[in-house]
Amino acid sequence: MKKIATLLLFLSIVIAVKGQFILNPNFQNAHLVPCPGTPNDSVMGFDEWKFYQTTNDSWDGPIDTNICINVYNDGSYDARVAFADIDSTRRLFIASTFRTDDQTLLQSNYIYNAWLEMYNQLGSLPVNPSWNCNNGPCSCIRVNVQVPDSSYTGYDYRYHVLSIDSMNGNSFTVKCFPTEKFDTQKVVQMIVSLSFKNITMGDTLIVTYANVEPIFDFINYVTEMDAYQVVDTEYAYYFNFGSNLVMYNDTTYPSPEHISYVYAYPGNNQQTTPQHITAYIESFSNVVLQCFTEMRGAPVSGSPGVFHHFTLVDNGGSICLNIIGDKHFYSGDGFQFNSGMIEFGGILSCFVFHNGSTFQVNDGATMNYGNESNFGVLSIRDKTNLIIGKNATLNIYNRMFVFEDYPNEPAQQFYMTLNPTSTLRFMPGSHLSNLYSIDNTIKVNVYMKGGILDDGGLPEEDRKLINRIYETADLNAKITVYPQPTDNLTSIRIDAPEDEDVTLTLVNSSGSQFGNQSMHLQKGINEFQYSLDGLSSGMYLLRVKYNNSGENAVANIIKGN
Repeated sequence: MKKIATLLLFLSIVIAVKGQFILNPNFQNAHLVPCPGTPNDSVMGFDEWKFYQTTNDSWDGPIDTNICINVYNDGSYDARVAFADIDSTRRLFIASTFRTDDQTLLQSNYIYNAWLEMYNQLGSLPVNPSWNCNNGPCSCIRVNVQVPDSSYTGYDYRYHVLSIDSMNGNSFTVKCFPTEKFDTQKVVQMIVSLSFKNITMGDTLIVTYANVEPIFDFINYVTEMDAYQVVDTEYAYYFNFGSNLVMYNDTTYPSPEHISYVYAYPGNNQQTTPQHITAYIESFSNVVLQCFTEMRGAPVSGSPGVFHHFTLVDNGGSICLNIIGDKHFYSGDGFQFNSGMIEFGGILSCFVFHNGSTFQVNDGATMNYGNESNFGVLSIRDKTNLIIGKNATLNIYNRMFVFEDYPNEPAQQFYMTLNPTSTLRFMPGSHLSNLYSIDNTIKVNVYMKGGILDDGGLPEEDRKLINRIYETADLNAKITVYPQPTDNLTSIRIDAPEDEDVTLTLVNSSGSQFGNQSMHLQKGINEFQYSLDGLSSGMYLLRVKYNNSGENAVANIIKGN
């Protein structure tokens, strides 16, 4: 059986299949054109593009007839929009002409890139890349592709919503999206949505290029993965170079109801017990999944419903998850990160880790799950193994959902451990949710064994879903009382693991308490003086209660004569 077909694309072939999907991508020849909202009025612009804003701030909403935007160029090419000519509190939309002619016909089973180049005349580009806006992402590229409908008698649309990169200085965005198995599919429109922040009035936005192009690369068509035996029950498969298109194999119509699986097979696939297959994405290799397509271990011979275990390891390559691109990891499966990147081609593109699966950032690695656009989702179940190695960091930029794998069973909790030199960080714009849990009580419970948990990028309400668990002995070690013995005024130093309110209580050897004192600790070293005035000499116990976690720590205080 042949599992992979490799297509070498020479430049002449690329030109032949390229077509002219987007007219006037360089924005040449600005001249008087009708205003999109009021056609009887004229503005400077282009026949092939319209620049507009809508009353509901949605790309397909009613065009605001009170705003006519003049778009100039410098005499050769580019599109220049003065911020003074738009309502900067709303999105600016830049839409190509809607077309369905044969020049927009895409090659089936292929990989294309959406390109966008722009910059700001006076400095850093003031574009908000986040998805956290009304009516969808704040800024994005939308490529609308016409495909046959499920009856093959009409047509439907795939909306590839792609994030925008490089918000500081120039923006140079190249985002991949795959075509499907259909003989007829067309790029009918490209729409750029831009939301702004920190605008300098008198400044100008300059867009130099917007287009859809085929990739210039090898394409490996992946329909199956034949792994070779490494030792005993361990098998390996490699994505070594080029772009690897993971294909929709089934004869069904691609849809959420008809997911197609590309299976990883252990050797001759005659094993009757689950084997462990590891697929490595090497440097300079790109793995692209077609819509409604997944990779997983093949069914075990003679055991219906049982699959071989499948682990995906990123060794410096990239993974492109498309508009409908979930990658599920089941019990015994896993994902390991050493280097590379994951490109989320949709707001809801997602890695899903079911119970018994493992998500691991290996020693020394720093993984950015998402980017400042906040596209993508991380879905964790109650028995997922989330492991961050030594000197390793997991930065979560997007939304993390945590909930139970089995909704018909009692509510559960999720636990993980942060050891010394391990860091879990929620970046600005990220979110944490238990929305889909059984009774909304599940939390991210973290055993703090010396690692760092930075939740500063989360909204205050989301931070309540994190429960730090400290060993009492570890907390005790973070309290220092000096000098010992002391007089009526002693000094206390507390190394706080996070910003938190605490309650201090002093207890004598008979168990009598002497007042409660509340105070706020900042993360790190906190030093203050504590009064023992009026107390007799002897041994006292200082109890520190951390109000958020409910944990208690203690330290001895000896008062002299």
